[in-house]
Amino acid sequence: MTFFDTFNTLELPCDKLLHYFDIYDTWLSKFKGKSPRVLEIGVKHGGSAELWYKHFGEGTHITGIDLNPIAQDAEYLTLLQGNQGDGDFWDTFIKQHGDTGFDIILDDGSHENAHQILTLEKLWPLLRSNGVFLCEDTHTSYYEGVRVKGGGLKNPASFTEYAKNLLDLISDKHTYFALGVGKTPDSVHADTELMRHYEGLKSLHFYDSVIVIEKDNNQPPFKRVNSSKDVSYGPLASPAPEDFSI
Repeated sequence: MTFFDTFNTLELPCDKLLHYFDIYDTWLSKFKGKSPRVLEIGVKHGGSAELWYKHFGEGTHITGIDLNPIAQDAEYLTLLQGNQGDGDFWDTFIKQHGDTGFDIILDDGSHENAHQILTLEKLWPLLRSNGVFLCEDTHTSYYEGVRVKGGGLKNPASFTEYAKNLLDLISDKHTYFALGVGKTPDSVHADTELMRHYEGLKSLHFYDSVIVIEKDNNQPPFKRVNSSKDVSYGPLASPAPEDFSI
């Protein structure tokens, strides 16, 4: 059963763009039957929370945050009222949920660029290893002078441009070390502050109106290997972890 199949069984109202369902199938299907902990920003009538619960199965629990929640608490849904653009709200929330974390974090809230950036920054440490952060309706990154602030093509204040900056962190090892050459000059290193904060960043995927970010705190070491057993590599081809120290 696909997410769209489940969508067509919902009792509560749920509003989505049609192409989102293929994205859900690609990135969220691995949680089916695994009783994931889900954090959803922007709950509205509760239809999407019903979608997650029905699709993932028994044991799934959704924590929903909304500025003006319309939905009602359910066995699988705990609602909290809060403003995702308020850093103090997130600091309090993190203190309450930092020990458990979430497998899936979905931002379908205000769609304000500054709010989306703050939400990712604050909640990244709460995303569990092998978890997925999914921000919806990122088309507002391209809205200039309408509805939201910080939008417009190439606007550095937009969420999409912020996410593009994280792409360099995926290849941070190569800014510190060049295979066959050795350590690189300090001037070309990836942003160390971002590297520390986004520890475990595995991949970013950009779609029309959606950005998906994977986290994995147990990625294999960066090591060059060869199927021929008589081939070995020296330190300039297979660097040690200390070569990436920041």
